Amino acid sequence: MVKKTIQTSGNNIQSVNTDQLITQICKAALSNKQYLFAHFKRTNSKDHTYIESFQKAIRDSLNNNPIVQSNYQSWKIEVKPNGRIEKDSVDIMGNPKSGNRRCIIEIDACRNDQVSAKFLSRLTLWGLNQPIIYVALLYSRPQQNNLCEKNVFYANTVLKKINNNSIAVGIYIDVDLSNNSGNAKIWDYNKNGIYVVKSRQNMIKCNGMAKCATAAIQEYVNAHKDKTYKDLQDIFGKYINDQVGKLRYKDTGMLSSDKIPIFSYSDFRGKGPRSIDWHIFTGICSKNGINIFRDWPVII
Repeated sequence: MVKKTIQTSGNNIQSVNTDQLITQICKAALSNKQYLFAHFKRTNSKDHTYIESFQKAIRDSLNNNPIVQSNYQSWKIEVKPNGRIEKDSVDIMGNPKSGNRRCIIEIDACRNDQVSAKFLSRLTLWGLNQPIIYVALLYSRPQQNNLCEKNVFYANTVLKKINNNSIAVGIYIDVDLSNNSGNAKIWDYNKNGIYVVKSRQNMIKCNGMAKCATAAIQEYVNAHKDKTYKDLQDIFGKYINDQVGKLRYKDTGMLSSDKIPIFSYSDFRGKGPRSIDWHIFTGICSKNGINIFRDWPVII
């Protein structure tokens, strides 16, 4: 696990194992997944009693976890900022020991609108002046499962722009009612990772964005051998070139139909303002029959 070093205003530098914290939150959620099973089986769709129990159980698990408590004084539910008139309250908040970051956990069904609304509120009330760890703890919605990875990505991008020591991470709890099992998938755009390129012909795993982009372009060119360099550039825009260039393009080892070498863009970023390039590129690929997705770590 990689330890991240942060500095908060007026405090000494402290070593915070963020990976370990996220893992323990996952385990706290999975050890109390029976409340999610009960929530999905409820007869009254407006009854959120089991989610409230889920929230309290996670709080209790974190308060009784010695690994977590090495960096946090306590975990509380429904926390409101002092001196504010807003009624917005944090589902679960970790009150940090000196030098560590406040942790905000928001529990919601996996819906884009819920993730974005909660994040905007908590960022405004808690994340403008001090670094925070924002965790969107999301549970699946049987037959209505609208994954919202991109909103976690947007949240992390905005947080890093405001304070580079802040992060946003998504934890997606996927439960199977047929056998009462479940797992937690961690959406952390602060890390390099494994990407999957899926075309009609192949499914390829790649380590990192640059290799993934090269593989995606290779797949497209292999399937469209009649395309000239201009054809390919009309499709991929700046994400291909005919030489290494200033932006460190990577040689794909392929030629267009008119024998021009093809280099793929390699200057992608997983966070910060420039990270939008990756989403533009994957969108282009998707429109042209090549799907790219992240192979996220899973905790069972």
